[in-house]
Amino acid sequence: MSRGMEPRRATRRSHRRWMPLIAAALAIVIAAGGALVAARSDAVDAAVQTRPAAASNAPTPPPEGYRLFASDGGIFTFGDAGFFGGTGGLSLNSPVVGMAGTPTGDGYWLVAMDGGVFAFGDAQYFGGLGDQTLAEPIAAIATTPSGRGYWLVALDGGVFTFGDAGYFGGLGGQRINAPIVGMTATPSGQGYWLVGIDGGVYAFGDAEFLGSVGDVPLNAQVVGIARTESGRGYWLVGLDGGVFAFGDAPYTGGLGGVQVNAPIVGLARTSNTNGYALVGLDGGVFTFGDAPFLGSTGGMQLNQPVLGMANETGGSSGSLFPYFLRTQAKKHVRVGEWPGPNQVALTFDDGPNPTFTPQVLDILAREQVPATFFVVGGAAARAPELLQRAVTEGHSVQNHTYGHETLTSMSAPAIVDNLQRTSAAIIDAIGIAPTCYRPPSGLSNSRVVETGASIGLTEVKWTHGTGDWTTGVSTGSMISQGLAPADGRPLVILMHDGGGAASARESTVAALPSIIEGLRARGYQFVSLCG
Repeated sequence: MSRGMEPRRATRRSHRRWMPLIAAALAIVIAAGGALVAARSDAVDAAVQTRPAAASNAPTPPPEGYRLFASDGGIFTFGDAGFFGGTGGLSLNSPVVGMAGTPTGDGYWLVAMDGGVFAFGDAQYFGGLGDQTLAEPIAAIATTPSGRGYWLVALDGGVFTFGDAGYFGGLGGQRINAPIVGMTATPSGQGYWLVGIDGGVYAFGDAEFLGSVGDVPLNAQVVGIARTESGRGYWLVGLDGGVFAFGDAPYTGGLGGVQVNAPIVGLARTSNTNGYALVGLDGGVFTFGDAPFLGSTGGMQLNQPVLGMANETGGSSGSLFPYFLRTQAKKHVRVGEWPGPNQVALTFDDGPNPTFTPQVLDILAREQVPATFFVVGGAAARAPELLQRAVTEGHSVQNHTYGHETLTSMSAPAIVDNLQRTSAAIIDAIGIAPTCYRPPSGLSNSRVVETGASIGLTEVKWTHGTGDWTTGVSTGSMISQGLAPADGRPLVILMHDGGGAASARESTVAALPSIIEGLRARGYQFVSLCG
C-alpha cells in the first residue's frame, strides 16, 4: 500500500451519523440536475437501446451483465452478473462509494468513503483504510488485471495500493483544480487515469493522456471515467449524462441536453467497447451502441440512492458523492448562526449574472472555497442553470428579493409576496427552499425582520464589504477593504456577482483570488451561511 501505511481490514460500525449528511447531500445532488428531475422525455426513451433476441443460428453472444450499488452497499444485478453479497442492511462506518469487479466476473469489491474495503465472491481482501485517518475521503476503486490487487483514490488524488497493484504516482499533497471523482486502470495494470469533477484527466504509469475537458466550460460536473478494452481511449460522463469520448473510444450517444428523472452517477462499457451504459441516482439505466438493456431500479422505491455501476468483468466505478458529503460535513454554518473566530463567509449579491457568476464559481471551485449567493428572483428565473451549478458545487443559495426592492418601503403583505416569489424562483431552479434573506442595501427594520421570520426566513447582513458596488473602485482597493478587518474576528464579506457596472464586476472577479489568498494566509477557514 502506498504512503507507507499498513493495510487494515475495514470495520463495520454504525453509519447513523452519516444519515443526515447523506440526506442533505442527496438533496443537493438531485437539485443539481435542475431539469434532470423532470419527467423522462421521448428523446431519452428513444436513446435507450434494447438488444433483440438472437436468431437460432446466431453465435452465442459473450456474457453481458452489470451491477448497481447503493450508498448502503446494497447490490442489484442484471443479465449474467451474479450476486455474491453486499452490505445492505449492515451497520457501516461510512457510505459505500465505489465498486470494482473481478476479472472472472464471479466477485467484486466495495469501498466505503473511509477506505473500508469489502470483498465478495472470488474477490480477495488485500487491505483497506477503514481504521486510518485520511486527509480526504475515498472516491473510487479500480482493480488490477489479475484481480489480485486494487487501488483506492481519494478526493485529493492520493492513491493507495493493495495486493499486486503498483504505485505509479498520485496527486495527494498537490494543489489541483478540482476534486478527483474517478479512476480506471490500463489493461496492463502498469498505469491508471484519474479524473476530476471539472473533467481534468491525469495519467500515470503507462496510461496515455488522450484529452480532457478540464479547460472547457461544462454544463454539469464529470462523475466518472471508463477506458476502452485496448486502453487507447476513455470516456468521461457528466452529471447530466453528457458523454465525452477520447482516443479510440467511440461516441455512441449520451443524455446531455435531455431531461431525465435523476442525475447520472456512473458509466460502464460493454466487453467489446462498442457501447456503454449510464446509471442515474434512482438506478435508471440508459444504454447506447451495442450495450444491452438488462434491467434497472428506475421507478422502484429504494432504501438508499444508487451511486454507480460496474460491468460484469472487471469494471469499476467511483462516485461524486464523497465530494457532496465533505462539503455538507465541513463547511456550512447553520441557520441563525454567525461564523466563529477565524471563520469567514464570502457572500455574493444581485446575481446570477450570465457573464460574471460563472467566473466567480470557477475561482471558488479552483480554490475549493464555499460561498453564499443571495440571488435576485427575476435573475434566478432567467438563469436557473447558474443556481444549479452553485448548489452542485456546495454553495448556499439564498433570497435577495425579486427585483432588488427596498423592503422598508413596503407593507408586510407586500414583503411576504416579494420574498415568497423569490423563494419560489429558487425552488423552481434547485428544488431547495432558501432559509435566509438579505435586505437590499442592508435596509431593514423590525417590521421587515418580523415579516421575514413569519415565513421562515432569517435576515442576514454582513460585517464589511469590498466596496465593489461603487463604480470606478480599483481591484487593489477591493482587496485592501476585503482584508482590512481580518484579524481573527468572525467575518461575513459582502461582494457582488451581479448588478452594477460591468467594470465593477470585472474588478470583483480580479480581486477575489487575492482576497481568498490573503484570508487563508491569516488563518481563516471558509464557510457558507444558512446551511
